[in-house]
Amino acid sequence: MITFEDFIRTPNGSIQLDWSLVESTVGFNIHEGLKNFYSRVICNEQYSIEGKYFLKETQFSKPIKDEYDSWLSLISGELYFDLHPLRTLEHYDRIIQLAFTRWTGGYNMGKRALIGSIYADVGDILLLFNNDSGAIEWNDPGYGHFEIYENNPYGIFADNIDQFYNKLSTKRNSI
Repeated sequence: MITFEDFIRTPNGSIQLDWSLVESTVGFNIHEGLKNFYSRVICNEQYSIEGKYFLKETQFSKPIKDEYDSWLSLISGELYFDLHPLRTLEHYDRIIQLAFTRWTGGYNMGKRALIGSIYADVGDILLLFNNDSGAIEWNDPGYGHFEIYENNPYGIFADNIDQFYNKLSTKRNSI
């Protein structure tokens, strides 16, 4: 079983992917941070990489809209997460394309790939990689306005993929 710590200890680029094929399939360039995420491990039969973390509200960036400040209390504290790296190399270009499209319900949510979830008392909070900025965002599409990304509670979980890994690392959180 691959743990989160195994995942982040595995060097970026351990899995060789043809990124020009992926970019041709999705129709745009893939951010280096997302390449980093997908080029570490293949999970095979393991659906996702699970873990838990403990973060204080002060360790999050302030949500984009003031009205979503209260959501920080829902995604802080001790919570469980799961991440969705590749499970197979077969049709990996289409699997990565699905990360950008499956979760959107057909709506235009920008170039955001679903890379995992946080399990909170209110349900699943999505972890999305913003391909334009490289930031990892949190979003609660169960709030009731799914068709418009900005009408849901959302904010920045981490400014980049390395900060994301660091925030979720148990070594960092074993205070």
